Amino acid sequence: MTSFPKFPGEIDRKLVFDFFWKFSVFECALKQGGFLKKAGREPSRDAGFGSGDRQCTAQPHQRKAIPAEADWDTFGNAIKDDFSRVASPGFQEAVTKIIGLSPKKQVIDKDGKLDFQPVKQGVGESKAAYSLHLLRIARNNLFHGGKYPDGGPSSIAPRQIVRDQEILRAASIILDGCYELHPAIKQSIDEVAAGSCN
Repeated sequence: MTSFPKFPGEIDRKLVFDFFWKFSVFECALKQGGFLKKAGREPSRDAGFGSGDRQCTAQPHQRKAIPAEADWDTFGNAIKDDFSRVASPGFQEAVTKIIGLSPKKQVIDKDGKLDFQPVKQGVGESKAAYSLHLLRIARNNLFHGGKYPDGGPSSIAPRQIVRDQEILRAASIILDGCYELHPAIKQSIDEVAAGSCN
């Protein structure tokens, strides 16, 4: 009987886990804090808790169950004014790094084959929203299997592993800096980290 392939030794497990932990807690906190796609409302910057901020405005008999998806774009726009002023160690360098390395989005090309496509900053898209967009692409590539289109982890060149680790390191630093920018989300992150996310 064969066993599942082991985690590649060249990849820094601590770095991967650190990024995964921060991203998952942050995303859970965004959902709990009301930053939800298709929820029928935009959360305010100073959204509080326990005052209906997490509620959809539709009446119960009108609601249909929809996937709960964190709205990172709205969050990025909510913090955009403070984003460039974050003083956390290495934050601005990390933003420059993730934009410079620009994680690519996995797509299916016109011939039906997997490919990677650059993601450009949208017209009117804030630097905060764009940085968080790239951060999510890095997460998708790492955790949804997008990194291995040519035959698995053994097909990745050493320079690609170094680049991937630089992206993850920058993404973790960006999450650290964003933690301080929205009081309600910071509170929610603290609650989630304490074990309140199912």
